[in-house]
Amino acid sequence: MESVLDRFELAIGRRTGEPSRDIRADHSTFSERVTSLFGYVLMLHQLGPNAVKQLQDRLTSMDPKGETAKWFVLALGYCGEKKVADRVLAILKTDPDPYVRCIAIKAYARSAGQRAIPLLEQLLNDNFVGGFRDIKVRGQWVPVYPIREAAQDALMELRRARSSKIQGDQADPNRQR
Repeated sequence: MESVLDRFELAIGRRTGEPSRDIRADHSTFSERVTSLFGYVLMLHQLGPNAVKQLQDRLTSMDPKGETAKWFVLALGYCGEKKVADRVLAILKTDPDPYVRCIAIKAYARSAGQRAIPLLEQLLNDNFVGGFRDIKVRGQWVPVYPIREAAQDALMELRRARSSKIQGDQADPNRQR
């Protein structure tokens, strides 16, 4: 686990503070750096509670405004750690890179739970165009709205979780009402 966190910190430190600019095959501008760092976030999420504990331990000794702390907070939020929800929200509202904000959307939804819904619904109207799909409709390229799409995915995940919980509560005859 330590080596994963060490590699994550090294990857974070390679380039900082630059918004995504690299053009991908789908014509979006998702940078290789953000893609790589998000891979670490996913890996840490898969590693579960042990990763959360180690992320928290390392985070306590970091500059809270630093780039490494930002990515550790995003990883914790993505793991569903409720204690970082407000910090994830701050990243979501202020980060200059729209693709970091896309990651923050899912991290915020997972860490804040149902209280994230009003903001996620607002983000469904975000106008950032991240590129164009490889199809035309009526002679126009179809734009990609990554913030909208991330918000929509996060809302669906929250609604599925709420629906599963309701169904589980209804199926449990021993549940106290």
